[in-house]
Amino acid sequence: MAKNGTDFANFDYSKVMSDFRMPFVDFDALMAYHRKNFEAVATANKLAVEGFQKMAMRQGEIARTVAEKAGKDAQALFTTGTPEEKAAKQASSAKEGFETVLSGYREMSGMVAETTDKTVDVVAKRMTAGMDEVKGLFEKNGAAAK
Repeated sequence: MAKNGTDFANFDYSKVMSDFRMPFVDFDALMAYHRKNFEAVATANKLAVEGFQKMAMRQGEIARTVAEKAGKDAQALFTTGTPEEKAAKQASSAKEGFETVLSGYREMSGMVAETTDKTVDVVAKRMTAGMDEVKGLFEKNGAAAK
């Protein structure tokens, strides 16, 4: 117990709280507001996961295509031909492989942008709607200037 005149164990909190004035709070509306927020976050997360799954699958397809092509090109190097012809084939194969990989990176970049746009759109729409809802709750309770 405190020796400074305040006994927290016997303090009358109900008296203090009865003096505290709080505007009417519509708890159902408040819970609906938060439920919508959680739903928007869940939707955004679902879109993000789906987008990254799609991206991972496509990345695997690109890697498989590049590996198959590299294998065929390597076999072609061991066939007959002059050293100059083999060097030209190898250079051409390397260039094609680089172009394929670069194209894949561009495609992945587009997929990331698309996924980001979708998820940000869901969150932005919810935030805008949520702000309108909060404003409406305050106006309903006479707490906002009209």
